[in-house]
Amino acid sequence: MIERIKAVIRPILRPPVHAVEVKRPYKVYGTEYGGWPLIDGSVNERSTILSVGLGEDISFDLEVIDRFGCVVHGCDPTPKSLAWLSSQNLPAKFHVHALGLGEVDGPAAFIPPANDAHVSFSATRGKGQAGMRSRSMSAPFPR
Repeated sequence: MIERIKAVIRPILRPPVHAVEVKRPYKVYGTEYGGWPLIDGSVNERSTILSVGLGEDISFDLEVIDRFGCVVHGCDPTPKSLAWLSSQNLPAKFHVHALGLGEVDGPAAFIPPANDAHVSFSATRGKGQAGMRSRSMSAPFPR
């Protein structure tokens, strides 16, 4: 019950930081979990898309390559994601890089997820991760 109340009150007390400035027609590509919107007419075969934080859902990336014939550069430094990606039959226009984006250039320490079933690492410790050790993510993508 408390969670329902918080869900109603939170948007009132903390409205979204970003507001829609220009309304344009768009379509979401990929699954409900891994999909992203693209403004209609903004992508074609000459486009290059940078997709960051691939995890284990590349439905957006595969759909835009298939639909538009564009090139996608996907980035994710996490071991579970890289292992999963190396087992996939990726199209030639999909390029995977074992990199993450951050505020500094160079290797960074990441904390593994508390739940081994999860794929996403974090730059900060979360609840239940006090005893976990961080690892540097700088390994090349396995082929």
